Amino acid sequence: MQSYQLLIEMAKKITSTMESDLILQFIIDEIVAVIPGVDAGGLYLYEEDKNLLRMSASCNLVYRDEQPYLRLGESISGKSFVRRDCVALNSTKVFADYIEQQPTLMTTRHKYPCSAMTCCMLIEDQAVGVVSVYNHLHNDMQFTQDDLDLLRAAANHAALIINKSKLIKQKDFYISQLSAMVEIQSSFTNILLDNGGFEGIIDYLKKVVGEDVMLYDAFFQQIYSTDPMQTDALPTQFLNEDFLQKVNAHDNFDPIILSHGDSYITVSPVAGKGRLLGFLLVHMQTPTMLNQIQIIVNYASLVIALEWMRQDAATKRVSDRYNKFFEMVLTAPADAKTIHYAEQLSLNSEDDFCVLIVSGNSPDKQPPLHRESFADMMMQKIVTVLRRSAVRGIVFSHEDDIYIIFSFDNNKTSAKKIIRRISEQLLELHDSINIAEGGVHHSLSNIKRSVEEARLCQKMLALGANNVRSVCYDELGIWQILLRLEQGLIRDYAVNILHGLPTGDDEKSREFYQTLQAYILNNKNIRNTARDLNLHHNTVYYRVTRMEEILGVDFADEQDWLNIQIACTICQQLITD
Repeated sequence: MQSYQLLIEMAKKITSTMESDLILQFIIDEIVAVIPGVDAGGLYLYEEDKNLLRMSASCNLVYRDEQPYLRLGESISGKSFVRRDCVALNSTKVFADYIEQQPTLMTTRHKYPCSAMTCCMLIEDQAVGVVSVYNHLHNDMQFTQDDLDLLRAAANHAALIINKSKLIKQKDFYISQLSAMVEIQSSFTNILLDNGGFEGIIDYLKKVVGEDVMLYDAFFQQIYSTDPMQTDALPTQFLNEDFLQKVNAHDNFDPIILSHGDSYITVSPVAGKGRLLGFLLVHMQTPTMLNQIQIIVNYASLVIALEWMRQDAATKRVSDRYNKFFEMVLTAPADAKTIHYAEQLSLNSEDDFCVLIVSGNSPDKQPPLHRESFADMMMQKIVTVLRRSAVRGIVFSHEDDIYIIFSFDNNKTSAKKIIRRISEQLLELHDSINIAEGGVHHSLSNIKRSVEEARLCQKMLALGANNVRSVCYDELGIWQILLRLEQGLIRDYAVNILHGLPTGDDEKSREFYQTLQAYILNNKNIRNTARDLNLHHNTVYYRVTRMEEILGVDFADEQDWLNIQIACTICQQLITD
């Protein structure tokens, strides 16, 4: 009864120090003090990552530092842990039988204990450690079943306290983690409210995770990087179809880890309203990311998506204003209302204006998520080109194309040179881009005229002749008239004029057609035509004469020759056979 009373007192003392880092020492000290005949003891805790028992507290064990760890099954403590039992060992032979070998508990420099007890600490059938106590002083004393029951009760109570202490520490840890996450989220929110943009968000993310961070758009173009020297290409996996399919397969856009040389990159897709906007990249030294860091990166991706959509919304509002102005100049005269609206857009109604139509589609091989982002990406890049060129104008999307309305002081020659330079820069943005350029005209009322001319250039581009990607209205020549006619009428005219010439893919047909085209280009000069075709001039003369006979025309007649020139020009653009 006295022993159990001592156990209760021990429990009270242990419980009163439950939140202290010294709890393990309190436990073993109280166990040694409570159980009669015990003069030393040790408490081992199981470390799962090392699969070892670590000496975590001891009382009167002078050899503690010599055995800070025990392998499972080693000595009576290691064996008790493996067997999940509680035993009293009252002789050397019992020690040896228990551990099935010569005892390794003591070294030759220390006195072997007269008796000992060991008990595994269990929580819901899971072993968390071992308590072992020793009797070195009383040779004739042996531990009884009551002593063993007392140790078992103490060990069970100690296990509960240890577990509860761990839970308290775990709870405190989670509370601190939650507090830190709330602070981080608040900081991200403040950056959004302060219009810190991508730069502010990514710089703060680097500060939190301690690694370099980069942001790319959906077409792998770098938008911002915390490392100014980071200009190398993305990992090759980005261009791999398997990776793109993996990205598209993630409805929730989970992060993906890729190897990159000797390091790793966490790729967190940035998405908004089910549309892929870009990629957030975080460099790492190991292929694993702490759970907290992953949560932060995921949240940063969400914040970037919100900023992205905010910028898109602002761009759309501006684009809507430009579209309203565009509809006004197309459908109404340049009245006071239209002029006032133009002034609000920083356009002078008495300037010269020119319209460019930029068209093009994302290549079919791109995933659907990328194709949806193509127009947005091109809009941003075109705006950037204009800003760098310091040219006045507005950029907006209309139907399936992007329109640019340039505004210049009254100098058409200078305006045309600037437009040509900008067009060349725009063509470099993407291989699929085509540019239709209207003429330069004075005053707001003539924007409609430039639009119509640009749309005629679009018709010319649609013919696909010679893989031309840019057409200027001022350079169309006779096509300024032809493009205003129905294509069927134009085709019939050319066929009627050239009717009778051999057609097809045979050598004779090609000879006649090539000779006629070269003859036109050389302004009916036989010798120059022969030189270009690498033929004798008599051969060219024969073919020219024969074509006059077949067509029933006289190339010396100005009207006949004009009809032939126009028909051949049409054939180059419209007729493939």
